Amino acid sequence: MKEAARQAEIDVRRQELLDSLPEDMKAGDNVKMIALRFADGRTGQRGFASDQPLSAVFNFVDAVFEIEREKVILTTLNGKQSFSWNEKVIENTTLEDAGLKKMTAFRVSESIEDGTQKN
Repeated sequence: MKEAARQAEIDVRRQELLDSLPEDMKAGDNVKMIALRFADGRTGQRGFASDQPLSAVFNFVDAVFEIEREKVILTTLNGKQSFSWNEKVIENTTLEDAGLKKMTAFRVSESIEDGTQKN
C-alpha cells in the first residue's frame, strides 16, 4: 500500500515536470543540445536554451525516462564533468555557466541507497 501511494505521488510529479519542461529547442546560438545515453541502451536528445538551469535536464530525465531525478548522475562522455541532483549549484547554474558545449552528451547513471553508482 505504501509503495503504491509513493508511486502515485511520483506519477503526479512526473506529469507536472513534463508539463513544465521548457520548449524543445532545435537550433540557434543560444541552444544547448543535450544527448543522453543510458546503461540499458536507451538514448534521448533535447535542446535547451543556454540560460536554463541544470535542473531542467534532471527534470527531463525524470519526466521522460522515469528515473527519479534525486538518483540521477549525469557524467560527460569524457568523464570530466559530473552532476547530481544533490548539488546545490544545479538550481542556480545555467547550462552556459556549467561550461556545457553547444552539443553535450551525458552518460546517465543512477545512484543507489548507499550513495554508490548503479550503471
